[in-house]
Amino acid sequence: MSESCISVVIPAYQDGPAALLTAEAVRAQLGAQDELLLVDNGSDAVHRGPVEDFARQHVHQNVRVLVCLERGSYAARNAGAAQARGDILAFTDAGCVPASGWVDAIRAHFHGQPQAHARITGPIVMTYEHSPPSIVELLDARMHLNQDVYAGQGWAATANMAMRRDAFEAMNGFDRRLQSGGDYEFGIRALANGYGIAWSPAMVVEHPARSTLRALFQKRRRIRAGLRQIAMLPEFPALVRQAQFACHSLPSPTLKRVYPPMGVVRWQLARIAARLLQMYERRVQQRK
Repeated sequence: MSESCISVVIPAYQDGPAALLTAEAVRAQLGAQDELLLVDNGSDAVHRGPVEDFARQHVHQNVRVLVCLERGSYAARNAGAAQARGDILAFTDAGCVPASGWVDAIRAHFHGQPQAHARITGPIVMTYEHSPPSIVELLDARMHLNQDVYAGQGWAATANMAMRRDAFEAMNGFDRRLQSGGDYEFGIRALANGYGIAWSPAMVVEHPARSTLRALFQKRRRIRAGLRQIAMLPEFPALVRQAQFACHSLPSPTLKRVYPPMGVVRWQLARIAARLLQMYERRVQQRK
């Protein structure tokens, strides 16, 4: 059986350095048949220019830059998938660093796997700017991107997810209207339609923890906005019910997020801060 062609799709907006960091980590892993698609979502020339230079330097490795003028990361991912040549689509985000062996882990899964496992994901390991991590970084790590939990629910954050292209097309891709949570909505929709998800411990992606309150609150606002949009989708409750019937076939990885060494006081402060933030968000939600 011939090896799969993997198309790696990375959306990027106004963050050329982050896109280049991820692109270099992926490029080093590509096989001769694979490709890397960097989808610019309307960045200015300062950020798009270096990415285009990178693609020209590595055109022999099938590195391409695409432009998606419809704003939104899910629209950008769909645009990349539409131009992809591979039979496997792999997604990660600008600023992430797929570990050595990430592409090989994806390829190994899809080589002869049964129809039920059309999707695959793996661990997302948080990295930190500060040592020990700041309270904000710990908050981000505690509250977000617990991929083992997500996989057990039937979905995967797009920072680390791959699937068969035919299955992606059958699902009509991501819902480009969503500000956030499109990976959750897509995952539940895929599961409801019979496209299972598998777990690979070797499919590791490093993700930087947000280090400022502004970045953290922006993330939380996007999540709340996305959940409100999903709640307004008339078909979603039925999809959730259908997906529940497939839960018996979901992976149950026993992965516990590892944190760097730190004092007990710092850790307790992070736990308290997480609870306070969640209480605040519930009150905000109740007022609306």
